[in-house]
Amino acid sequence: MLPVTPNFRGGGGQGPEDLMLSPAQLVLFVALFGGSLYLMFYISVGLDQELALPEDSYLLDYFLFLNKYFEVGAPVYFVTTGGYNFSSVAGMNGICSSAGCDDFSLTQKIQYATEFPEMSYLAIPASSWVDDFIDWLTPSSCCRIYTSGSNKDKFCPSTISSLSCLKNCMGLTMGPVRPSVEQFHEYLPWFLKDPPNIKCPKGLVWASVCKGRIAPLAPLPPPMLSPVPKPHWPLSSLSSRVCGQCGEQCGQMEVECGGTSKWWWHSAKLSVEGEADDGGGGLPETPQWPLWWGLTSALLSPVLLPRACPASRFMTYSKPLKNSQDYTEALRATRALADNITASLREVPGTDPDFEVFPYTITNVFYEQYLTIIPEGLFMLALCLAPTFIVCFLLLGMDLRSGLLNLFSIVMILVDTVGFMALWDISYNAVSLINLVTAVGISVEFVSHITRSFAISTKPTRLERAKEATITMGSAVFAGVAMTNLPGILVLGLAKSQLVQIFFFRLNLLVTLLGLLHGLVFLPVVLSYLGPDVNPALVLEQKRAEEEEAAAREASCPKHPSVSCTTDNTYVNSGFEDCAKGTSGIGRALRNTGPEI
Repeated sequence: MLPVTPNFRGGGGQGPEDLMLSPAQLVLFVALFGGSLYLMFYISVGLDQELALPEDSYLLDYFLFLNKYFEVGAPVYFVTTGGYNFSSVAGMNGICSSAGCDDFSLTQKIQYATEFPEMSYLAIPASSWVDDFIDWLTPSSCCRIYTSGSNKDKFCPSTISSLSCLKNCMGLTMGPVRPSVEQFHEYLPWFLKDPPNIKCPKGLVWASVCKGRIAPLAPLPPPMLSPVPKPHWPLSSLSSRVCGQCGEQCGQMEVECGGTSKWWWHSAKLSVEGEADDGGGGLPETPQWPLWWGLTSALLSPVLLPRACPASRFMTYSKPLKNSQDYTEALRATRALADNITASLREVPGTDPDFEVFPYTITNVFYEQYLTIIPEGLFMLALCLAPTFIVCFLLLGMDLRSGLLNLFSIVMILVDTVGFMALWDISYNAVSLINLVTAVGISVEFVSHITRSFAISTKPTRLERAKEATITMGSAVFAGVAMTNLPGILVLGLAKSQLVQIFFFRLNLLVTLLGLLHGLVFLPVVLSYLGPDVNPALVLEQKRAEEEEAAAREASCPKHPSVSCTTDNTYVNSGFEDCAKGTSGIGRALRNTGPEI
């Protein structure tokens, strides 16, 4: 039932019962708007990967069993950027979790987080190469040195059983084992090259210790090409710096530190005699900068980098994540934990202020969008509503009240649509956001025609103008907008794809039905109470048109003497002389003219 008239025809009257329904309808729609605002905060955000499959796909069983039987999720890496000094005692204590480490070190905080998997979404503690390195240095069968022979004072791998490998790298100590800076730089390459075995399960973890990138052979920046005084560095000292800062370079490329290998830096090289030879090209004058090697054909091309490993990682596992909301919350929780770790590690002496820890897992790239999709979606909808209001304001004759009522009705349609999305299990994601953006344009069709018809009406009261607008434009909106959308939308309900059924059939059906209700039921009621006043220019124009029409009618009367005009638009035919005498005169006239007929 329409709010101002019982039907679309002009013959229906406005009864008292119709007037009593208008406030009830207004209260009903306002309550619907408030309920939808409340439900907006409970809508699920994300897109489950199962929805991309047909309803009869065998992969649905795969995802079901994956969520049912797996006890851990995907691996999660906490990556440290460059700028952290792992070689200092404070640096190692800030990372490790064994005896003597800080209570709130990196691995300790991750372990604390695993005790609350419902909040941290982490399942097991992180593996730490620093702890493995410390355990490897502990006097045992892992880190040993040749005491005699041609390899004296060199590393003896744990796979070799020899009486000459009796000396441990570290001596016995009463406290926890911590290498000095020199020992750290010397023993780390050995640790990276030592394969794990039954005697020593530690070692060979260079992929987790220090990661770099392959640098192409390219000219150095102009400041580094300027000649500098020829330095004299002992090869052993430089090799410990080079191999100790990022030890996997030695392990990966099998370049033996302190050996007979030549280290190339464009035209500069290190001679085997133990001194640095610039080769005429000059060497950097700051020996504390390590060399980062890139392998190009047969040439080692180093690039200068800050003093520390470019990146390191510590791996843990997440708990089983079953839907898009779990993946998004896991990403948010691990980022919060990484920020907390970053703040504590920056307090370690020697740490770069730009150092940070960030989490990474293979699924982050898919679910990172849902961290910001709500504010971005609101911004996009606001960008659509702003020009919509401006265009309606201009095309409705600069009528601010009509433009605001149009905008409010469109906003109500959007809010009610999102509220019903929460009730109908339609999640909020990029696909539904596209449909909400298009809903703004569809809603304009439902409300703008009724508002314009109301604005151009010259009836004396708002109620009469609302009635006239509904009568003249209601059927056009119903047949021209709703009935053209519904057939195509109903066909989508037959699709087997869950993505089409949920985000195109359900969502477009909601937009069409809610737009129809707000355009034909809610908006006329609001216009009857809050609609704009009658446009004086339109009233004056209509009055002038009526006067011109009356003047034209009076001016046309003398041209027809047989027809006399009266003020009540009644035409009198004066050609019959006996018209005032009744039918007897007419009968005599007919008898007199009988022979001629």
